[in-house]
Amino acid sequence: MQRDQMDTNIAVLLQLHVLEQRIKQLQSQLAAGPLKQAGLERELAPAREELRQRQAMLEANQAERRQMDEQIQELRLKISQFRSHSAEVKTNQEYRAMLDEIGYAEREIRQREDRILALMEQSEEIEKQIGAASEALSVQEAKRQEWQRAWDMEAAEARLAQEQLIAQCEQLRVQVEASLLYRYDRLAKLRGNALSELEHETCGACRVRLRPQFLQELNNHPDRVYFCEFCGRILYHQPAVEPPFTGDVQLAAKEHGLGAGD
Repeated sequence: MQRDQMDTNIAVLLQLHVLEQRIKQLQSQLAAGPLKQAGLERELAPAREELRQRQAMLEANQAERRQMDEQIQELRLKISQFRSHSAEVKTNQEYRAMLDEIGYAEREIRQREDRILALMEQSEEIEKQIGAASEALSVQEAKRQEWQRAWDMEAAEARLAQEQLIAQCEQLRVQVEASLLYRYDRLAKLRGNALSELEHETCGACRVRLRPQFLQELNNHPDRVYFCEFCGRILYHQPAVEPPFTGDVQLAAKEHGLGAGD
């Protein structure tokens, strides 16, 4: 079967197909970036939440300490008021009642002072936890930022390459007959690949063996455009490349089934 000639349209479409496949690869590459970025953000979420919780605990601790201080000041003021009015007490019963109030207030103060000491100890531990959580988050964020810088460069290069390939595709598309280009685009959209290589008298895409009459037509007119009768793809054939002659007569004769003396 002699198919050492190829229709110019087919040759251009083969080049176009290669460029379009590369464009798709670049599109997939660019689409993967935001997904990776979102994944890294999700990985940071637990560390951020850990730090947030520890900071909230510290804020609650400090708020309770302020509340205890305010209550202590109020109790001390109440004690001072009781003592300032001690001269006005008329009976022993009133005096004992005043002492009971003062004693109660002093006990309340001691309880709050003990609570403040406990809160201070807790605060020290929480601050250590905040430091550890902040450091762990910083390490993860540094890794994300490093990836982001590398990705920004990679994405910029991919976009530039994509633009250049698209421009090359446009230059090729104008070289193809309009009707064939329309069919190529339609097949590419429907089937993903509009071209199919003829392999051993079989369509390389759908793997259906072609009719003898159809193959004979390809033999007689190899420079025409043909379509698979089953899947409709545009058929092409890559001519076999003969290896260069090395000068070894015996080897060449053996490869062609001839004797050295024939």
